[in-house]
Amino acid sequence: MLLPTIEDEREAAFQSYLESTVNYFAAVEAAGAAPWFEDPVKLAKLGITTTDPTEARRELFYRRYARA
Repeated sequence: MLLPTIEDEREAAFQSYLESTVNYFAAVEAAGAAPWFEDPVKLAKLGITTTDPTEARRELFYRRYARA
């Protein structure tokens, strides 16, 4: 039996984060606003260049693991 790698654990945490925010971002959209990951100005301020919403969220999420 193989143990999960750190990368596997991080990806599982990201997937859990995505699932846990579905209702929140649905409410944001229902209120007439765009989620941050669909706002080009906010993405640019964060230094995120991808236009794929999931990849934008992944990029920001994974920054917590980056060493300065």
